[in-house]
Amino acid sequence: MKKLLFIDDEPDLRSIFKMFLSSMNDILFLEAENGKQGIAVAKKEKPDLIITDFKMPIMNGLEVIQELKKSNETSSIPIIMYTGYSAELDSAEILKIGCEELIPKPIYTDVWIALINKYLFP
Repeated sequence: MKKLLFIDDEPDLRSIFKMFLSSMNDILFLEAENGKQGIAVAKKEKPDLIITDFKMPIMNGLEVIQELKKSNETSSIPIIMYTGYSAELDSAEILKIGCEELIPKPIYTDVWIALINKYLFP
């Protein structure tokens, strides 16, 4: 079973994503409500894929990526960051720090399915 960690401060988005994943076989859904908690879950659970929002309290998605990529125990985990603030972000810079994908909102179901299959079931 593959583990997917979803980090977002919005409980409704976490619930929707969890329901969406329930239709996909062999995925254990892990969640965190902020970046700091997401890092702790990632270090404990060693997920196969991390999906994080950019804009969150305590620690934003960029800070999460930087922290996870500098740790030996989490540096190889693929990370997808999504955002509604793509104008604020330099895609090339984010990809350079180790984020595999930067996805602008809104994100449609077929895009999520393609990304999850790409990283969890290549």
